[in-house]
Amino acid sequence: MEEWGPESMRVLKVCCQQTICQACDVQMEIRGHENCPFCRCEPMSAADELAKLEHWAAKDSAAAVCQLGSCYRRGDLGLEIDAPRAVALYERAVELGDAKAVVHLGLMLADGDGCPKDEARATALFQALSQGTGPWAPWAENALGRLATDPFAAAGHWRQAAEHGFSIAMVNLGMLYEGRFSYAKAFPTDLAAAKMWYQAAAERGREDAAFSLQRLRAAAKPTHRMAHAFSAFEALARSGLRA
Repeated sequence: MEEWGPESMRVLKVCCQQTICQACDVQMEIRGHENCPFCRCEPMSAADELAKLEHWAAKDSAAAVCQLGSCYRRGDLGLEIDAPRAVALYERAVELGDAKAVVHLGLMLADGDGCPKDEARATALFQALSQGTGPWAPWAENALGRLATDPFAAAGHWRQAAEHGFSIAMVNLGMLYEGRFSYAKAFPTDLAAAKMWYQAAAERGREDAAFSLQRLRAAAKPTHRMAHAFSAFEALARSGLRA
């Protein structure tokens, strides 16, 4: 099993309520290991998986309630998309102590998705979660950066998340230093810092960061050639020659 990082996606095994990282789950499928690695349950149909998930949710399994909320949010397991139902389930999962549900609920509140928009409550949820040490704390810190209207405050939140290896925050910092956020006109553009953060995110597998880093490097090359040509022209002028 690989080590879980701050962005490792967790897959809930509905059969036994155990959790495995998504990368490991995919590798097991590739290698033909379809049974649950914990209870050896065989793969279930979508209908059976939904029934099992509802069974565990009825028993107040926080992870199951959260997962059921995500199914309603995305329309998984044959369900119709129902954002208000997803919000209600996330609310219940938060009451039961599920940190992942805090992130989902906060994002839906911030966007007004399936509920009245409530950035103040979303911020309070994220602030409480960010103060912990669990794997969802960097997600909350990153979300606080997203909600911040002051670019300097946003940078502070994203640096906090980046210090824990959260590559999404690194990309956000790269974009902030590059000047790609329209609300952040007062934030100083620093392409060297932007490249540094894109590089850090690219090293953690972010393809969007690798593309942005390549784009910045490519844009800098013509400028370098023009500066070299201008210096050569100045040298010719000083020597009394004409180009």
